[in-house]
Order: sequence, then structure tokens, then C-alpha cells
Amino acid sequence: RARVKLRRLHLMHIDASYVRRGAVDPAGLFHRADVTDEARALQAEVPAQIADMRGVIAGDCPDTPFGPHCKSPHPCDLWPMCSAHLPEHPVLELYRARKEAVFALIDRGVLALTDAPADALNGKQLIQQRTVASGRAHVEPGPLRAWLEGLAYPLHCLDFETVAAAVPLYDGTGPYQQVPFQFSLHVVESEGAAPRHLAYLAETAEDPRPGLIEALRGIGPTGTILAFNTVFERGVLRELAAGFPGHAAFLDGLDDRFSDLLTPFRNFWYHHPQQRGSCSLKHVLPALTGRGYAGMAIADGNQAMREFQRAVFGDVDAAEKRRVLEGLREYCEQDTQALLEVLGVLSALAPR
Repeated sequence: RARVKLRRLHLMHIDASYVRRGAVDPAGLFHRADVTDEARALQAEVPAQIADMRGVIAGDCPDTPFGPHCKSPHPCDLWPMCSAHLPEHPVLELYRARKEAVFALIDRGVLALTDAPADALNGKQLIQQRTVASGRAHVEPGPLRAWLEGLAYPLHCLDFETVAAAVPLYDGTGPYQQVPFQFSLHVVESEGAAPRHLAYLAETAEDPRPGLIEALRGIGPTGTILAFNTVFERGVLRELAAGFPGHAAFLDGLDDRFSDLLTPFRNFWYHHPQQRGSCSLKHVLPALTGRGYAGMAIADGNQAMREFQRAVFGDVDAAEKRRVLEGLREYCEQDTQALLEVLGVLSALAPR
């Protein structure tokens, strides 16, 4: 209808196997797939689909019930409006509950987490329900103390920030590869000692990994390395070892020293109603300490990634770059400071 004659239709997408060597090679970065036949097969359906869309736009707002479609494949922009009538702790907060099961409860008129029938909940969800009903945290001092006693000093609290660009930023990296550009490390030499802080942040467009690896040698040869959800930190170290085999012995040697601060929360040795069904650090920290990330210039890892790319690779003036880099330092340090604070609360709840 636009009077544009199309001979062939191709879909371009990123080739995940591409590795940057020097300047980006567009022919290597993208994979081109001919979808002409598939598009032609669908062409006859387009007029009817357009008519349906226009009908929806012209009609009244549909009275659509809650359902998995509210969250998948993407969160709906109207969710805040549609969910305004829900109680403070809705069944949607149930820990690791299948969306279909939760929305089935809502369809039955069960909105509050405390009203969910016990036979529909597993053991952890029953603990969660009791904490919400009582307003008090659930604590299991025995396993909590056993886990705490497994930590060895000096204690190293570690957090990485990474950048994962579709178009690789550095030689030797591929699309969406997690490349660390920053870390924060709090070291506590002995129980009760004041922590000292070490950090690294790349400030130029050069590959940050060599400098970051050297700075990581601030981690001593003994003691526990504590992180929250160690899968991420350990994965970063493994990729560094693969990319820089000359440092592999050092980096691989850190792996078996990790302990995961997520463990007490995932096992529900501690659970607070204000975690709202989440065991992430962003929920655990305010639940335990009343302090969180609200009001910080950079408040989450995705924002840190975007701001790093903007400040280092974008067209920003020197003052703005300094502001962003300072925000990144503050955010990453907050993450490892949070590990210490959470650990302190858990230690007080399960004394020797």
C-alpha cells in the first residue's frame, strides 16, 4: 500500500559467537536471516489485525481481569492503577510462587497473603504467611549460628559492577558479555575489627579488566570472601581467568573461598515480612536495617551499567562525568557496606 516494492525481507540479529578484534566488524557482528517466505505467509492476516486494533482503540477500556499477562512477557504500564485496591501484602508477594497459581487464588477472591489457604502453600510460604500475620521476623538461631561459624577471618566482602553491551566495547569480548568495570571490597581482619575499604573503578574507555585484576590482589591469601548471590561474582572471576590465563591461578584460587550471604535468607533461617517475598539484597537490607538505596544517584545495577557507558563512552562534559563516577563509587561501596550491616544483624540474632 505504501507503493514500496520489496524484493526480499531479512531479519538482522546479533551473532552471539562474535568476538571483537580491533574495530567492530558489522558483517561478523550481525547474522542475517531471510524471512521473505514467512512474511508473505502472514501478509494476508495483516488487514484483519489492523481492523481489530482500531476497534480496540475506538472502544471502551476493557475490563481485563488479573492474570499472568500482567507481568509477562513484560510488566504492564497500567499495573499501578489496576493493583491499587490490593492489600499491603497481597498474595502476589508469595515467595517463588508460580504466577498461574497466584492468579488462580486472585480469581477465587483471595487477595491478601494472610488469607491464602494453608494447603496451597509450601513450607517457606507458610513461614512467610506467619511473619506477615504477626508483623515479626522468623529466626532459626541454630542453623544461622552454624553458618556464621563457617566464616573465616579476614573477611572480604566483595561486589562487582559489570557492563554488557550488545556491541562489544573491548577487544576479546563478545555481545552481552559481562565485563567488570568496578568492584568494592570491605576487609575485616578479625571479629570486631573496623573494616577497611578497597575499590576499583575504570574511568577511561580502555579495557578495565587488567587494572581490575591487579586491584583484586588486595584480597589476601586467606579468609572467606563474602558476596550476596555468589553465582554472579564467581562467574565474573571465571571469565576473567579465561580471558587472562596469566592470572588464572590467582583468580581460580579465590573460587572455593566464597560464602553466600543469600544462604540464610534463601533457607528462611531469617525472614522478615518487609522482604515482601524477595531474598534480594535490595529487599533484605531495608527489612533488617531500615536503610536502603532510595535517594541515591545510582540505585541499581542496571542503572550503574547505563551510567558507566554514558559517562565513559558518551558525549558528556567533565563535570557530568565526575558526578556519574562519584555516584558509581557510592553505589558499589553501599553494596559491600550492606553486606557488613546485614551480617552484623544476623550475628546479633544468633549469638554464640
